[in-house]
Amino acid sequence: MNTLAGYSLIDRVTCAKSLNRHTWRLIALCLFCLVILFFEPAGGYGKVLYTHEEFATVALVSRGMVIPAIAEAKSYRSFIEQVDQRLKPGDELYLFGEFFNSDSVVFYHRGPIETIHQLPQALATKIGSGNNYVIMAKRGWEEIRRYDQSLPGPVLSSVSTGPEGDAPLVLIQMRG
Repeated sequence: MNTLAGYSLIDRVTCAKSLNRHTWRLIALCLFCLVILFFEPAGGYGKVLYTHEEFATVALVSRGMVIPAIAEAKSYRSFIEQVDQRLKPGDELYLFGEFFNSDSVVFYHRGPIETIHQLPQALATKIGSGNNYVIMAKRGWEEIRRYDQSLPGPVLSSVSTGPEGDAPLVLIQMRG
């Protein structure tokens, strides 16, 4: 008999996520018990506690250093901070292209950003000095650059690659 039959899809997904989280905790507990059983005959709990301290050290290092480094590589925060510093009163900021998820860009900018819906060729004719700026994925910029190699380069380029890890951004200056 299916015990989840009376539950909605959301309840089923929540249950599966909870089960997954608890499964990992159970696996960790079992591994720790196996370590205790392995070291007990060979010299007691002192080795077990030493091993437990090593596990704790590795966990702290990974949570304190590795995970933040990975998060920083996927965050547009520093790029958007540089963009906001560059914008002067009266400058306009736009988004272009569908090569990236712009939610985090709007979040870090802390305000709405209008999206330009044009063909790359039309946008290429407007690129140059002016008081308008466009944030786009580097892939989108490379596509526009194919139409006109004489276009000026990006004003800023992001080091981060976004939440999906595949979309570095560029800031392009353009005429109004």
